[in-house]
Amino acid sequence: MYRKIAGMLFIMTLVFQNGCGTGKYADIKKVMGGIIDARERFAANAERAETPEEAADAITSLSAEMKKLRPRYEELEKKYPELQNPGDLPLELKELVESLGRTAEQRDSELTDIMMQYPDDPLVQRAVASMGTIYK
Repeated sequence: MYRKIAGMLFIMTLVFQNGCGTGKYADIKKVMGGIIDARERFAANAERAETPEEAADAITSLSAEMKKLRPRYEELEKKYPELQNPGDLPLELKELVESLGRTAEQRDSELTDIMMQYPDDPLVQRAVASMGTIYK
């Protein structure tokens, strides 16, 4: 009985350690997760947008979130140089980096659709221009 309890406690410790934001890469996982979530929200909002105002709001919301997350991500890229070389990524980060790539493609596709749908709208143009300053 004691062995079963001790074994369960050990397993729970391992699960909670990996699932509760601890470990070597907890800080970068949190930031990467935030970027992924922001991009997914943008894609959903952009897809639902039926007016130029809604499309501009989707872009502006993404810009605001990225303005908060981007500096932290860049800081962590310096802390973890292995992020610069996908071949050297630890296994626990590979899935997140792949998700970042997928959501970047979604973001770019939705932005392209918005710009093609509302090429002359001043609200959309301003939102896209402000977003460009974040990615410089």
